[in-house]
Amino acid sequence: MTPATRQDWAARIEKELRENILPFWMRHTVDRENGGFYGKIDCDGRIHRESPRASVINSRILWTFSAASRLVGAPYRATAD
Repeated sequence: MTPATRQDWAARIEKELRENILPFWMRHTVDRENGGFYGKIDCDGRIHRESPRASVINSRILWTFSAASRLVGAPYRATAD
């Protein structure tokens, strides 16, 4: 893979992350009433508020938004907090 190809892929991946992946998790999974993240969201985007919260997925989401905050900045810091 050439350096130009690597740069192209890196730009595509970053765009997907910023425009689709992180905004999806910010819009649909943050529990604004109790803090943290919901334990289950189905394929239709319905949140199952009664589902238990798994520490592993909450930790992974927290780590992701903390890393995004360090690399990109403020919009992701609020979600990590």
